[in-house]
Amino acid sequence: MIKINTTTWSCSAHTYNSSDVSRAIALGYALLHDLSYVGYYPHQFMNLEAFDFVTEPPYFEYPIMPGDIYTSGPPGPDRVIFDDDGVVEGLITHNGASKDGFVACKEKTMSA
Repeated sequence: MIKINTTTWSCSAHTYNSSDVSRAIALGYALLHDLSYVGYYPHQFMNLEAFDFVTEPPYFEYPIMPGDIYTSGPPGPDRVIFDDDGVVEGLITHNGASKDGFVACKEKTMSA
């Protein structure tokens, strides 16, 4: 029997699956390495909240939106964090955080 792990992240009012995260990182990573930007994104994430990420900095953030890929306009509260190799570090949100701060989204992995 093949086991497939699926991961979802809950960011306050929104839930994202692995495909949502992959699409956001793919665009953010491509823009970063093409030195292109959508508004202010992607940009370096300084990790002032001291989240415990797997890899070493630098980290970058790009907006993630439910059912869509961020290409213009207001970025919404949720961000995907990735490293310079495009490895996902996690999802964070402004919802529930102090002014201009972030809190971690809840990650859940299920085996199917």
